[in-house]
Order: sequence, then C-alpha cells, then structure tokens
Amino acid sequence: MRIITLLTDWHNDDYYKAIVKAKLLSQVSDVQFVDVTHKAEHYHISKAAFLLESAISQFPKGTIHFFGIQTVSIDLSKVIVGKYNDQYVIANDNGIFNVLNLRFDELISVNFEISNFPVADCFVPIAIDIHKGKALTEIGESISQTLKYNIVEAIFEDDKITCPVSYIDSYGNLILKLRKEVFEKERKSRRFDIFINSFKYKTDKISEHYNLVPKTEIFAIFNSVGWLEIGMRMANISQILSLSDKSSVIIKFYE
Repeated sequence: MRIITLLTDWHNDDYYKAIVKAKLLSQVSDVQFVDVTHKAEHYHISKAAFLLESAISQFPKGTIHFFGIQTVSIDLSKVIVGKYNDQYVIANDNGIFNVLNLRFDELISVNFEISNFPVADCFVPIAIDIHKGKALTEIGESISQTLKYNIVEAIFEDDKITCPVSYIDSYGNLILKLRKEVFEKERKSRRFDIFINSFKYKTDKISEHYNLVPKTEIFAIFNSVGWLEIGMRMANISQILSLSDKSSVIIKFYE
C-alpha cells in the first residue's frame, strides 16, 4: 500500500483535505494518507519545507508527498515533481525545491490549466499516474532548475556560527537547521557557548536527553531527526524569552 502525505496550511476546520482524499480514493483504493500537518503558517514556504525535510527520511520508498503551501497561481499552474530516494514531492513551482536541502534524482514540470484548488485538480492526477507506475518523463517535462527562494542561511565564521531559528515547536523549543556532523566540523573540539536572545542567556553543553537537564534550565540536544534543538526544561523558552522564528542563535567557539 502506497503512502501519500499531506502538508498544508488549511487547518483542521477546513474541508479541503477531505476533498483531496475523496478524489484520490475514488480512483485508487490501495493508498494510505498521513497528515504531516495542516497548521503550517500561510504562505511560509521555508518553514513548511523545513517540516517536510525533517519528516521525509522516516517514510518508506514510494511515498508521495503533497506540499500544499502557496499553490494558487495567476497563470498556468506549473506543478513540479521531484524524485528523492525513491520518494516523490509534488508542489507548485514556488521555491520549495530550492529550499529543501535534498538531492533530487529527477525533476519534472507539469502544466495544468489554472485552478482554484491545485492540490485536488493537479496533484491528485499526478499521484495517480505515479501510483500506476508511469515514469516521471511520461508525466511531464524534465527540468534542471526551479524557482529560487531567498532564505536566511546560517553564517559560519572562524569562531562562531550565527544560526537562524527554523522552527518553534508546540513546546516552544527552538529548532535550528544544524546537524551534529556540521556542528562538530566547525567546532574542531573547541569548547563553546550557545547564546540565546543575544548574549543574555546561554548553555555550554549539549545533552543526550531532555530528562538529563534540571527543571527550567536551558538545554541543547540533537533531536530525533538530527537537528539542533534548544529549549527550557518543562518551560516554554520562546515565550519566556520573547523569541520568534525571526530570532537567531549564536554558537561561540573558544580556543
């Protein structure tokens, strides 16, 4: 049975996800839906792409991912399909493929007439073709480039990393797009401080587990999907320190 994921900004009170599922199930029965989230921030490509990038490695080969953020266009609706590790990402040409730090094996472009509901009218037919075994080159035209999307990247210097907050989870924890291997490469075995909210608050260690940190103490861990996560034990650090997804964290290294 093939898995199809939905990542949208529709929120749970909307009927849109029911229509998409019904339209697909009326033509293909042997699929299973997984809702990544329907609470993504409206039109926020980079934040939603971060959620997809964080989750995609946990899904089996053959999974089809619907990226339902900023899908309505004023012209012909160009839909992009990317194949990554035998999984498929379907999205409008809205910059997501530029944001995702994934190496796609194939990219195709598929043109549809303008639609007020591209996920149902455009994504579903593509998913059905993939499910039926069609090669991507039978579905659309091979391409090498997609729309560029400007994002704030981490800044690497000799003695520090300035890393923007990529996501704030429901506990108020800050998640940074920084993996352990990159951190250790930049660290070079040096001691360090991780500063939050300018230089007012910090931690100088990375813990293995949340429960190793005393209550209300700031912690840093590499979480279950490999990103650096910073929080406050049994407290909401983003509320307490007035942080947002526009905040940055500074990691300072010392010789």
